[in-house]
Amino acid sequence: MNVQLKPYTLMFLLIVFQVKYTSGLTLSKGEIDLHCLCEVLDCKKYSIDKPVAILEDKQIIQKLFGLNDKWLNMFNIDSRLMTVCYESLDGDFLRFIVVYDYEYFCSDNEVKEAIIYHELGHITHPVAEKEINHQAEIFCDQNAIFHGYVSGIRKVLFLLSKMAHSLNNPLLIEAAETRTKALEQFKAG
Repeated sequence: MNVQLKPYTLMFLLIVFQVKYTSGLTLSKGEIDLHCLCEVLDCKKYSIDKPVAILEDKQIIQKLFGLNDKWLNMFNIDSRLMTVCYESLDGDFLRFIVVYDYEYFCSDNEVKEAIIYHELGHITHPVAEKEINHQAEIFCDQNAIFHGYVSGIRKVLFLLSKMAHSLNNPLLIEAAETRTKALEQFKAG
């Protein structure tokens, strides 16, 4: 039996590296074993109907973004920004959140939880394939804020801005600035 993962939302890094989007990534059930199935989110805590699993899979992330450790270091990219949420076609899970390095993903709980709540926000605010949707990203940031992770979202947006400037990418800079401005307006309101 295969578990098919369908990309649900992609970070703005796709714009940066002009990576071609490939739908229908599949993992055989044997590939989702204990070495990459890192965590199953508590349905009650996260207010979700079915479990969401966090998987660590550097190969999927590297293939999706066209990056490796050398590029991450060279451009000062924080690998937590390369988190991707996949819609599950497996009846046991609602979504799969795939991270590059689970240990590092967990190194700052505020950032971890902010990213998780942001990704879960895409359930109700999806972003279509190759779409740039600042408003959906802002709603997802607000989902994390609503659940008490304003500090985590602030850190994520700082990391996004730092990466955008390191890459000198205007689209990424605009995304970081737009989301940061929305964060400040949301807090003030």
